[in-house]
Amino acid sequence: MNIKQLNDITSEIGFLLLTHGAEIHRVEDTICRIAAAYGMQADVFAIPASLVVTIADRDGKTFTKTRRVYYRDINLDRVDALNALARRICADTPDEQEITRALAVIALRPAYTLPQQLLAAALSSGAFALLFGGGLPEAVIATAAGMLVRWVGAVMEKLGGGLLLNNIIGGAVCALSAAVALQFWPALNTAVVTISTLMLLVPGLAMTNSMRDLIAGDLVTGVMKGTEATVIAAGIAIGVMCSLAVWRGVAG
Repeated sequence: MNIKQLNDITSEIGFLLLTHGAEIHRVEDTICRIAAAYGMQADVFAIPASLVVTIADRDGKTFTKTRRVYYRDINLDRVDALNALARRICADTPDEQEITRALAVIALRPAYTLPQQLLAAALSSGAFALLFGGGLPEAVIATAAGMLVRWVGAVMEKLGGGLLLNNIIGGAVCALSAAVALQFWPALNTAVVTISTLMLLVPGLAMTNSMRDLIAGDLVTGVMKGTEATVIAAGIAIGVMCSLAVWRGVAG
């Protein structure tokens, strides 16, 4: 495999890892290990929005490629598949065609459909309601609210609302769902319902990756991930506060 082919392959694997939610340290380490397996050296600069890969061969020739990450989602199944492929590449050093075929197979791995996402959101919200001390009414309302929040989130993703706006709308839906349900069930514990539904929006992976990158010494990436988690949390808080203020004004 020549230097350009190796750069194309490693850039694509790194780009897919970034796109599907892998931490920065994993992306850089994977690219460097693949390059070393083919007897070359890689210098990698990765942040959540961009990837720069430079490959140097034994003769001192270098080849650099930059990939811009415009959209990211969380798909840990594909991250796991890419990790397995990277280990196989390091062990067997296959040619470019074989790696390209393997990447095509990974790209065809089924993603979760919207009904599956709605079911998962419903089960998660209902379980959190019971975990936080709620009873059957809170669990039922939280289950329905969780489905609604995930459906609204899917609509906002298609409309391209952006990170902050999506979470503002999501937080508003969480709070309003509990407030509306209270009108039909006066004994309902709205705090449990709201918190249980908000758990669907909490940026757990972003916070975890931020701490992981900071501990690994990737300060720039860690700060960026931490800022992303803060923006998400702020959006949720703004949505909840504004929706409750409007509801109290309307409902008296």
